[in-house]
Amino acid sequence: MSIQVSEPLQLLPYQSGGINQPMAEGEANAAEDLTGPQRAAKIGESVPIIFCRRRSSNGGVFISPSATEARYENKLLDKTITISSLGDDYEKTEISEELDVKLMLVISEGELPAIKLTDMYMGQCRVGTYSQTYDRRAGSWTPGNLIDDYIDVTELSGLVLPNTSTLSDGEVVYLKEANEVYYIKTVSTYITDWYRFEHKDYGCPTYTGTSGSYSNITTVSFEHTFGVADSWDRQVHAFIREGMKVTRLTDSTLGPSDNFVDLAQYLLSNSSMVPSDLIDTTLLTAAANFTDTNSFLYNGKLIESVNLQDWLQSTSLAFLLRFTKVKGKYAFKPRLPVNADDTIKTTLIDWVYGFTESDVMPDGLEISYIPLSDRGPVTMQVLWRDQPDSDIGKARTSYVNFTGEATTGPYEQHDISQFCTNEDHAVKFAAYLLSRRRSITHNLRIKTRPGAHSSILSVGDIVRVRLRRETAADAVIYHDFLYEIDRIGRQSIGPITYDLTHFPIDSAGCSVVAKDVNGATGGGVTIAQGRSGFACDLNSGSGALSDVGIDAPAFDDTPGAADVTTTLTPTDSKNGDGDPGNGDDPGNDDLTAGQPFSPSGEIDNPADDLEAETGGAYTNSGGGPDSDPATNGDVLTFAPGCAGAWIDWFSEPAGGGEATKISSNSASLTVTQALADSGGMVYGVGRCPDGKGGYGPAVQGAKKELIASVTCGTSGAQGPYSGDGTIVTKTFNIGSVTGAHQVSVNAYQTTGAGGTWFSRYTSNNVACVPQHYFYKGFWYCEVSTDAQHYLLSTNTGYSRFVTITYWLGGLADTVWEVKVGCPEEL
Repeated sequence: MSIQVSEPLQLLPYQSGGINQPMAEGEANAAEDLTGPQRAAKIGESVPIIFCRRRSSNGGVFISPSATEARYENKLLDKTITISSLGDDYEKTEISEELDVKLMLVISEGELPAIKLTDMYMGQCRVGTYSQTYDRRAGSWTPGNLIDDYIDVTELSGLVLPNTSTLSDGEVVYLKEANEVYYIKTVSTYITDWYRFEHKDYGCPTYTGTSGSYSNITTVSFEHTFGVADSWDRQVHAFIREGMKVTRLTDSTLGPSDNFVDLAQYLLSNSSMVPSDLIDTTLLTAAANFTDTNSFLYNGKLIESVNLQDWLQSTSLAFLLRFTKVKGKYAFKPRLPVNADDTIKTTLIDWVYGFTESDVMPDGLEISYIPLSDRGPVTMQVLWRDQPDSDIGKARTSYVNFTGEATTGPYEQHDISQFCTNEDHAVKFAAYLLSRRRSITHNLRIKTRPGAHSSILSVGDIVRVRLRRETAADAVIYHDFLYEIDRIGRQSIGPITYDLTHFPIDSAGCSVVAKDVNGATGGGVTIAQGRSGFACDLNSGSGALSDVGIDAPAFDDTPGAADVTTTLTPTDSKNGDGDPGNGDDPGNDDLTAGQPFSPSGEIDNPADDLEAETGGAYTNSGGGPDSDPATNGDVLTFAPGCAGAWIDWFSEPAGGGEATKISSNSASLTVTQALADSGGMVYGVGRCPDGKGGYGPAVQGAKKELIASVTCGTSGAQGPYSGDGTIVTKTFNIGSVTGAHQVSVNAYQTTGAGGTWFSRYTSNNVACVPQHYFYKGFWYCEVSTDAQHYLLSTNTGYSRFVTITYWLGGLADTVWEVKVGCPEEL
């Protein structure tokens, strides 16, 4: 025994994204600590995936890679300079200390195109030299801590330098107790100078890592020399314009991509979670075209390991996509109606199927209204990343509300700055959340009998539910709304359960949410970076900062609230003004005022696959008229009424019986001699594309008769004798020759009479039946004095076929056979 428990319908808005939980207050995901210390990689942590593509001055990712290896080495520099004073020149020796830092940085999984030198930073400064490679370690240096290796003699105690006679020129002595370093240099034959400076403790890490293989990883080697006073341990950053290379779905090209669906396909294909044959590439391509056309682009980084399905489900919402399964395969479907050119559809909505009382089972209806507290006016506050072409990106905020609503709050914050670098994308995402919050009123769950909908509906499809409601003895109205399918519950046998979310439309039958999203655009304000150069001077003072500031907006290019706020005019989704009884909807004032708009028109569902109607049309490119039966050499084409249909061909034996599939997914069929000689029927069955990567219900073409080509002495018909006489009608193919023809028909008794000709009937044993001819025009026939021959002629066109009726008679329990001779042109 199995027990099936459905989740409460009240949870559906939260599970499907109808009600979105705002993020907790905190810093934007795009925020970077530019001056923090360099981060060291830890064993077992995930390798980042950098996925971006800068185009049209938009996109790219600012990253802070971790270091897996390092080399630290300080050294003394002996520099002689010439000084001029009072007309005399003399030389002076200057001794200074420098620190060489080399870091091995892990940039991303996969291969990245070359990074520009000007896109590399240490802290907020462009410094250092770099090399980049893929699938191996960058640079040729070895890791290690070589700090103070230049010291030759270390005196652990005391403050006295050793005797110079024991030292060589250029050696270094370290007096540890005094924390002083002395450099010895011979100035002349008898003079030796000591150069003194304080010993510097850099605090460099003792463990500096060991080299790895870096398989399928892009790495960068960083090298820079610092002075004693410089900050050597700041984080290295990089602006990545072009991320890892993948084969893009939109153009089948290998290269960087900013399409979220490309990233999803890469993750699904390279994880052990999903076999490749369970990924619907057709629907993925359609979703990729939708996001690309509408500039819903991904420029971000994946750093932490997370549950893949959860991440795809939650992140796809920001791209107005739904992660789902269609016919057992993983796919994405747009959350908005889409035109053929992948733009957002703002015209009349077509639903896939309409449910009525005949579909819904008794007690198979459940409705749940979204609480008003979750539908109240708010201002959506969305965080995104402004990424200039030649500087560090910054997080920005855009506000979206409806006219006259929530102008001073409450606010609902959503952060997509981790991957969104387009203001319009951020604003349209906020408009989608805001419009759904305002317009969607309820959810529905219906239990239905299996039918045509069983095979054609999938998650994300739009359906209509029209159910009769008798509110009083003489009052009948309809619960008649459009819905989006959020969940389908199927069992091996029994009813099908659909969990549906209200799909609001306006008075013209257009999607309210689609119109609100399509009309939302950002302010397009550019903000300066707030600095004028890259001098990177270090402060020398140690005093507290002065309390000096300017009220916002601080500068001319600082945007005001109006510059970053998008105010929308809501699309009307309800009858009247929502006030029942005010007379603004005559005839239905007390019943429909304030209710969401209902779709118009009758419900016209597709036929059940098991009850497919005939339709479509045949064409014959083999020589005969389209309306002719089919014979050897004919090329039949079946058109079910749409382009790109899936066509299967079937043959049926003479006299009826089970049909056999003889061809699959082919628009045309060439009739062979063997098929024509079978004397049965042939027909096509077509399925039109459903716009979601699959095919709709079957449309069966009319059955076409198969006629064998006649050769001399060929048996045309055979059967047992029955009664006093048998009337036989047989159609023969006599070719495609214009004019009159003579056809010989001979009937033989094959048992009981030695194969003789039936002579019971003479002049009347055969007769022409013109109405059976398969071609337009007037035909007539003459019965010759020899009752076994027929003379046929025509005054218009030609036909390859003649139908002749003849009588047979003979002894009881005999078998007759008709043999047809070749036609002759008269």
